[in-house]
Amino acid sequence: MTALPASGTGKIPHQGGNRSSRLSLYFYSTRTGGFGLRDLWVASRPTLDGKFVAPKNLAPLYGNTDDHLPWISDDERTILFSTTRNGYLARLYIAERATKADAFSLPVPVGGLSTTTSREDRAALANNGQTLHYVSDRPGGAGDKDI
Repeated sequence: MTALPASGTGKIPHQGGNRSSRLSLYFYSTRTGGFGLRDLWVASRPTLDGKFVAPKNLAPLYGNTDDHLPWISDDERTILFSTTRNGYLARLYIAERATKADAFSLPVPVGGLSTTTSREDRAALANNGQTLHYVSDRPGGAGDKDI
């Protein structure tokens, strides 16, 4: 395991990403240099045995809100995350980019989910790109949060 450079805040980053290459780690943190309560970050390394470089904030994804629990596609062109934008407890947003080298588009709410007042987070898109799995506390589930 290769340690990330220290954040200097004593805050622990959460929720990793990119299972295929293992060269990039997407996470959220309250580390110094952020723009909101919690922000989305990425740290990369050139090889599997290389060291991660200092993480960079994922602008333009940031808001002055609580952005957290990122999921990144294997090709690193689609990112889903939970946010408290627009006054909700947690809402799923998505952003995309043409190539890994490009900046992400401005994030937008995931279609079809914005009509609820329930908390929705921890999203993951299935490999077919058509099925979204997420956790929600919508009424009618078996417990506090259901998939």
